[in-house]
Amino acid sequence: MDIGSRLELFVDGHLIERLQGASLKLHEPRLEETALKFDAPWEGSGNHYITVFKDGTRYRMYYRAVPGSNVPASGKGWQLLTCYAESEDGIHWTRPNLGIIEFRGSKDNNIILSAGGDDWGSGAANFAPFKDSNPSAAAGEQYKALGGISRGPYAFVSADAIHWRQKGSGPIMTRNMTPAPMINGFDSHNVVFWEGREQQYVCYIRDQYLAPGTGERIRGIRRTTSKDFSNWSYPEWIDMGDSPPDQLYTFSITPYFRAPHIYLAFPKRYLPWRDAELPKIYDEGRGKGLSDSVFMTSRDGRHWDRTFLEGFVRPGPDPLNWTDRSNYVAWGVVPTAPGEISLYVLKHFRLPTIHVRRGVLRTDGFVSVNAPYRGGELVTKPLVFRGRRLVVNYATSAAGGLRVELLGPDMVPVAGYNHRPDRLLGLRPGCRPPRRTTGPAALRAERRRPVRVSLRGMNLVMNFSTSAAGSLRVEIQDLDRRPLEGYALADCPEIFGDSLEQVVHWKSGSDVARLAGRPLRLRFVLKDADLYTLRFRE
Repeated sequence: MDIGSRLELFVDGHLIERLQGASLKLHEPRLEETALKFDAPWEGSGNHYITVFKDGTRYRMYYRAVPGSNVPASGKGWQLLTCYAESEDGIHWTRPNLGIIEFRGSKDNNIILSAGGDDWGSGAANFAPFKDSNPSAAAGEQYKALGGISRGPYAFVSADAIHWRQKGSGPIMTRNMTPAPMINGFDSHNVVFWEGREQQYVCYIRDQYLAPGTGERIRGIRRTTSKDFSNWSYPEWIDMGDSPPDQLYTFSITPYFRAPHIYLAFPKRYLPWRDAELPKIYDEGRGKGLSDSVFMTSRDGRHWDRTFLEGFVRPGPDPLNWTDRSNYVAWGVVPTAPGEISLYVLKHFRLPTIHVRRGVLRTDGFVSVNAPYRGGELVTKPLVFRGRRLVVNYATSAAGGLRVELLGPDMVPVAGYNHRPDRLLGLRPGCRPPRRTTGPAALRAERRRPVRVSLRGMNLVMNFSTSAAGSLRVEIQDLDRRPLEGYALADCPEIFGDSLEQVVHWKSGSDVARLAGRPLRLRFVLKDADLYTLRFRE
């Protein structure tokens, strides 16, 4: 596999051969300000299914609106609307007066679609728009969307992302598709986007399957594709291997905008059998169950890695977040400041105080290779690169550090690219990455072959962070794990600090071009540090 100079995140074990004294660490988003309170007359406690994307200098947000508070769990009597908000910075949001849909005698609102009553078959139900990056997209159809539940999703197109028209006369998919009908297909936020590598549209839909042995209905995820946005393949189950059969209510699957070859997903995990006490004022009509959101990734969109089973977004100390269908992560991850990315989380669902909060992460900061003060190591699978410099995204404490060593085919450090043993590391043997796991237990798990990676670039660049006492060093090794001359750990000055794009230097400099075309390994030695990404670049 040739990764060229593209960014690689350590969100899974894809590039990792061995971890010793280090482990993959999931980072939870830091919840900041309230992005939007759902307190307009046409909004209410049933607002849900949010989409956010950056469009040039503008941020766009779409969401389902349901007027009223204490909306019954059955959904009967809901009026379904789709609304639009926008922002110049992804932080401060406004509802523009669009003048499109009349609500209680006035068009002075931000409504773009209306179902008319509680018609769950309408396209206004669970509207999922996106900006189409297909270079062959027809004029006037630069924006596309799917919407609808019971009768199946309808296709919509738009020239300005605000005024939408239905494409075709009926749903583009139904639950009775062959070879086998779905149990409860489309009953969620059916997200869709253009997949540039495959040159086709990809849509993820929710359905239910019967758990082996018990026959319990489990919410899961199917994948379907289309070349023209009109004719879609039969939705196949995604493969999540032998991970627990969690009830995945929504999934918010998206290619990561900085590394689109990596899919990110933030499924809402629904636990219908759990319940928490709330003040009596909020009891009326409230549904049973609790929710949080989890994190999973994929390299091909079909086979998914669930290394992390713990919660990515927890309910937290606010008792009003311990409700059914709260803590849902909206579709879309966007940059909002230098070194910062944001996602949006629904809070207080089915309560009068329902709102959306912005969650913040370090750029690329979903997962890191983390080592404690005692130290740890990461050795990659064999890589073949072209270029001059290694750049990494890392972090350490003030006392921490990180080192990188180049190893030759015999696993001996390359002269000039190794380091002298650090007595403070105290590495613990035998720590390896967790076993790869993926989706409904009844589905087949795919075996993956060892990967050889081809790289292009002149520098190795990394995203990292250390403590004040931490450090990081890098060594380049041959296939037998011997350091290459000039690239051993002894040749890599101790790196410490906090940088999104740190070029790795050895005593001979940062240029690694002379090693291009050779199968090599990277060895990272960390102390009280986090390593998020690496890439080779010009």
